[in-house]
Amino acid sequence: MGTVCALGFNWVVSGPDDRYPIRVEYELARACIDGSGSLLSRDTYLAKQERCLCTLEATMKEISYKEYKKSDTAFLSKFRNLSPTCAKGRS
Repeated sequence: MGTVCALGFNWVVSGPDDRYPIRVEYELARACIDGSGSLLSRDTYLAKQERCLCTLEATMKEISYKEYKKSDTAFLSKFRNLSPTCAKGRS
């Protein structure tokens, strides 16, 4: 059975197999955003956050969680390939 939740003013409907576990999504996003460990200005940090979240969303659409568990290298390869498409964040 799918779920419906409100995120800001957008409604998101997802089926049971559409999402990675929230902890996995969080860790993947955090690793991308904070991975360099360098201090960033607020604007640079927000732009990086937007790029990382855009890339993560795009990658999760192409690599299921089941596939991710089998091979995180396939996930990382797809993530790197999709990253340039999110250079300006989500549209």
